[in-house]
Amino acid sequence: MKSLMKALFFKVRNTLKTGDVIEFLLPLGNTLSTIRLCMNRFINYKSRKEKEKMSAGQGNAILIPFADFDRLSEVQIRATLPELTVARVEMFGFSEAREEHIRVRQMSLKMEQGIVDATAFLNLKKEISEKREPEDLRVPSTKPLVSKEDACCGRGCNGCLKFWNDDKYARARELLLAKNDGSRLRERG
Repeated sequence: MKSLMKALFFKVRNTLKTGDVIEFLLPLGNTLSTIRLCMNRFINYKSRKEKEKMSAGQGNAILIPFADFDRLSEVQIRATLPELTVARVEMFGFSEAREEHIRVRQMSLKMEQGIVDATAFLNLKKEISEKREPEDLRVPSTKPLVSKEDACCGRGCNGCLKFWNDDKYARARELLLAKNDGSRLRERG
């Protein structure tokens, strides 16, 4: 990973799709443990065009604008993410379930941006639930499909409008700011 103008240059090693959460693994001695970024777009390094999906073939690379890290400044990013920093994508147990989850996340983002209304989101959820076999109706334990109201993982990802703006997560934001960055919050009973 290299800094290039106002963006990070990042070599792609796996297939990435819109809605994926990338977790940057930071070197030892860093004050932050991890940085998470919800990828809402991919900018191809060679063509400078936005894409919804990037794969590792033919040495593909992406540009990640510093502006996408809405909770970190450019100076913090440059200091925290040195060259050769490794990142991983949040993975799910079933590829079909993962595809459905990503479709729901993409639709959720479009709804937050005002591109589509709630009806389109609910129709997608209905379509997915009707397509499943009865034995598939069990929610996978890795990451369940959830409604728009509960779509936040609560980890304080960069780019997560729900976590950083919804009053429902005010207490979680306070706890996150008091804890080491990247720590998962626990429910209080």
